[in-house]
Amino acid sequence: MDHDELLRHRILYVDGAVDDDLANRVAARLLLLDRESPADVTMYINSAGGSVGAGMAVIDTMRYVSCDVATCAIGVAAGMAQCLLTAGAKGKRGAVPQARILMLAPSLEGSGAVEEAGRDEALERTRLQVSAMLAADTGQTAERIRADWGPHAWFTAEEARAYGLVDHIAAPRPVPRPARPAAASLEQGVRRMAVDVLADVLVWRLGRDRWEAVGRGLDAMRRALAAGDPAGLRRAVADVEMAGPHRILGLEDSALLPLPERHRERVNELIHQLDPEPPEQGRQAFPDDDFTACGDAGAPG
Repeated sequence: MDHDELLRHRILYVDGAVDDDLANRVAARLLLLDRESPADVTMYINSAGGSVGAGMAVIDTMRYVSCDVATCAIGVAAGMAQCLLTAGAKGKRGAVPQARILMLAPSLEGSGAVEEAGRDEALERTRLQVSAMLAADTGQTAERIRADWGPHAWFTAEEARAYGLVDHIAAPRPVPRPARPAAASLEQGVRRMAVDVLADVLVWRLGRDRWEAVGRGLDAMRRALAAGDPAGLRRAVADVEMAGPHRILGLEDSALLPLPERHRERVNELIHQLDPEPPEQGRQAFPDDDFTACGDAGAPG
């Protein structure tokens, strides 16, 4: 699974054991996405659970970031994975219809280092902490949580909704509307300007950080195009041009890279949506357009 591609769409996929490696990876990605934008993050969960400490680290990060973290159970969400699911933003916690959710009592996994005399006390503190958290997340009492959890506390998606573990059953996504009608609704000048800049992008050579900025601009262009938003498309194209080459033609740098393949696919897709007959590579002047580019981005020969 291409987790990096999902990340570009603000999606996290939690699968496998909830351990320190997973917790560090998910927490780091949440912090990164929170820095990029206040928009929601969606976390899909298919896990049999794992470490209480690792799970609580992820939950603390979910509650630290300013963006809402929507959660959705796919397959199985058991133990700490169920806690992650239920810790999502209120009103934004879901489960697909065939998901199965298990509410387990926490245990002291890997507790060899815990002194025998303090083991029971540590376990009780952990269970008090988790049951209080689940009570706040579900609307149940902590006593009810502790009476219900265990190896037989399986919930269907509907039962989980009724109990308060999730807020809704995830409905099938509607078939996306074709992007071309939105493109057709944009004024001809805006469409031509965007296509010309995209044609330039195909021959740019940039540093890695500049290509990342171009990728963000391409994503913004795609969103504006889908929404039929000419002003948004202009801003996104300006962002792409700002990331482009701003130097004297002919000065090559060995550190510069050609267009990454993942960006090439998006550029070609956008060109096709905007104009089924793209222009030759290299932008031509269009003095009749009222769009003023931010900088003069020439393509190296």
